[in-house]
Amino acid sequence: MEVPLTQPPMVIGAVADFDLAVGDTATVDASGYFRDPDGDVLTFEARSSAEEVAVAEVAGSTVRIVSVAPGTSTVAITARDPEGRAAALRFQVTVPNRAPVATGAIPDLRLAVADTARVDVSGHFVDPDGEALGYGAVSSDSAVAAASAPGDTLRVIGIAPGTATVTVTARDPGALAAETSFTVRVRASGGGFDIVLDFDATVTEPHRAAIRPAAELWMSVLAGTELPAVPVPVGDRVGCYGARTSEPVGSVDDLLILVEMRDIDGPGRTLAQAGTCRLREESNLPYVSVMFFDVSDFDGLIASGDATELAMHEIAHALGFGVLWPVKGLLRDRSLGVGAIDAHFTGPLAIAAFDAAGGADYAGGAKVPVENLGGAGSANLHWRGAVLQMELMRPLNRLGVPETFSAITIQSMADLGYVVDVDRAEPYALPGGQADRLRAPGREVHLGDDVLAGPVIIVSSDGRVVRVLPNR
Repeated sequence: MEVPLTQPPMVIGAVADFDLAVGDTATVDASGYFRDPDGDVLTFEARSSAEEVAVAEVAGSTVRIVSVAPGTSTVAITARDPEGRAAALRFQVTVPNRAPVATGAIPDLRLAVADTARVDVSGHFVDPDGEALGYGAVSSDSAVAAASAPGDTLRVIGIAPGTATVTVTARDPGALAAETSFTVRVRASGGGFDIVLDFDATVTEPHRAAIRPAAELWMSVLAGTELPAVPVPVGDRVGCYGARTSEPVGSVDDLLILVEMRDIDGPGRTLAQAGTCRLREESNLPYVSVMFFDVSDFDGLIASGDATELAMHEIAHALGFGVLWPVKGLLRDRSLGVGAIDAHFTGPLAIAAFDAAGGADYAGGAKVPVENLGGAGSANLHWRGAVLQMELMRPLNRLGVPETFSAITIQSMADLGYVVDVDRAEPYALPGGQADRLRAPGREVHLGDDVLAGPVIIVSSDGRVVRVLPNR
């Protein structure tokens, strides 16, 4: 019997199967699993049966396995001697499918009936294997809010007033899934003027209880005003002067006011600040404004009964009182804050109300006189305190004594473009002079620079920014 001059390589061991997560690697030293009877130097090859699952790479005698995607692959390692004789072994590589993970909560939504909100949900889930995810959405009450998720975009439509829970599911190609839920609150649309107060966590319930009646009174005054809802870009948390909604807002109808407690300047001095940030292009009326109340002062104002009145004053600024006068061309002879210039408001309805309150024979200058003393957040933004004494919108307040919500202030809002109910005004007559002011009860405090100055964004009816007004 003839004995071959050379013999093929031999397999001398078995490689254990591998379980690898996507992106993981494993190495095998092939020289430990083969022997050449003739002592020849062996070369090695490796091949994966499913390279979409795992890839095999060879460097010398080292075989490196790289997992790519969930699935199973068989890896064959072949050893060859110089004559080309070969031996092979095989082992299995399994890459398990891992479920998607919800990485962040989708913030709650607030919508009006017929409003639509769109949210990119892809940022709220991740697949640990890097696979593409499909999405679905279901509403707990489709009579209140309808939900669907075509592609990566969740769409929620307000159907009727109420509250619903929307659950979004992300599913990978292997049918493993993750889900997250959020609340949708739907309010009625139209039928009056809506002021939505967005309180942040700094505003306690006693604070809120003092502010809400002020908004309700202004809504009753402006009930005849119906402004178009303004859509907000997908997933946007609306911001204004550093304040921001805690959740995306699908649209705004009619005015959203962000409310925070802040340390403005400590006790006394400026008690609150307000301003507007975004206006509708068609009417130049605001749809996003802000109010900050000084945390050092507000509890004391609640105790003295002045907190709601202060909120009424600041909501007036949030609606545009003072702030929008230049935009509307209603402020003349703008003051430098030193009193020498006769700043005045030229709205005809407010002038008529001023005349009716005893100002027909006013000889102190043009009508309606506007504050011409104080800083940039006071002058040109209020009624002149020396003339319209004890009126709500002068830059002064008598602690413990109500200021008057006059027809002059209400009609100035009509001059801005709002529809008003002047019957909500309180009786008011211009005081007779200095003696009347001295007899007025209550400790008088200056409200300080309570109007914020900053750029204002003008937005079209479809939510596009069309221009920006510089600081007033």
